[in-house]
Amino acid sequence: RLVGRRHLSRRLAAVPVVLAAAAPAAAASAVTWTVVAHGAATSGGASKASAVVAATRAAAQTIATRLPASARKKAFGVDYRRFVLVGVFGPFGCKDGRVHIARINQNGRALLVRLVMSPLPAGTMECQAIFATFRLLVVPRSSLTRTPDRASVSIAPA
Repeated sequence: RLVGRRHLSRRLAAVPVVLAAAAPAAAASAVTWTVVAHGAATSGGASKASAVVAATRAAAQTIATRLPASARKKAFGVDYRRFVLVGVFGPFGCKDGRVHIARINQNGRALLVRLVMSPLPAGTMECQAIFATFRLLVVPRSSLTRTPDRASVSIAPA
């Protein structure tokens, strides 16, 4: 039975090595991005923030329908061989100037967009209007581990 125990101990010793090798693959990786347009959206008065990913010019149509003409041109002008387009939409209205993208991580085929809402500076006022706003981002494919097909948005106070 001594052989059986040695065999078992070798298998148990290998478990942490296997788990350590699998951990980086499960972790979300940070990606780079550039904001190419932002402002008031033409539609999509959603009650919460959302994001749409387009990896092809044809897929960009789903984002472009919610954009004003100047931003629509930028969406269709992206080199989709080198970049992926991400449209981030939200009901921020007058607060839009205080909303910033803190980071974008990739987890598998999903992009996780983290927004931060800065506090209103002391002694200032802003209107209370709520309307749909957007940010149009380009993400280099070189910063992605695989082509994303969806995105989610979370918001945190600054």
